[in-house]
Amino acid sequence: MAEVGHNNPPPPTPLEEARELLSLLDLEASAWFDGKPIENQAQADDVAKLIDAGRKAEKQFDAARKAEKDPHDKAAKAVDAAWKPVITDAKRIVEIGKGAQTPWLMRLEAEKRAKEEAARKEAETAAEEARRLAAEADGSLAAAKARDAAIEEARRAEAVALRAATDKAGAKGSGMARTISLRTTYRSQVTERRALLNHIAVTDPESLTAFIEEWAAKAVRAGARELPGVHIYEEKAAA
Repeated sequence: MAEVGHNNPPPPTPLEEARELLSLLDLEASAWFDGKPIENQAQADDVAKLIDAGRKAEKQFDAARKAEKDPHDKAAKAVDAAWKPVITDAKRIVEIGKGAQTPWLMRLEAEKRAKEEAARKEAETAAEEARRLAAEADGSLAAAKARDAAIEEARRAEAVALRAATDKAGAKGSGMARTISLRTTYRSQVTERRALLNHIAVTDPESLTAFIEEWAAKAVRAGARELPGVHIYEEKAAA
């Protein structure tokens, strides 16, 4: 026995209706836009009607899209709004913590550099002593032992200096995923625009060209009709 209502399918969705309407418009457009030019006013009027129908369909489709999307947008905004305070507070704790850590890390960095410099000087002194003993060696067993001991001390001092140079100052508590350390960043402030422009023109002319072309296009859209070094011309198209 068939279920009640099996002969009454659900009504088409807005998207299904849009696809049906578009198929009709597409069929008519295929008949008109066959690559042949418009030959008379009647044809121009018919094409104008088709353009108008296309515009109305586009507005209708976009309105339906927005209506279907609106609940999802509102739900997404509600989720973002609910989570924003706790995320913001967590970020604030991180930023304040970094600010508190920075002076300490800078102190550790200064101490590390001092140790590195001391280790480097010790390694240089040990290496110089090894070279001196090697040069003054008279072939005796005692001289050979002194020389070898100096060489070994120079190697040890060099290893200490290398470890000091690669050691990073940081702070890491139990269970932390990574050590907090100083990060060096570089920022820029343009002080001589002409010098920089000349540099870009020589080293990266394509980027400079893209920028000035976009700047010129923006100026023309804003109403400029004369610009030095720019050819401004008219283009006409159906609106």
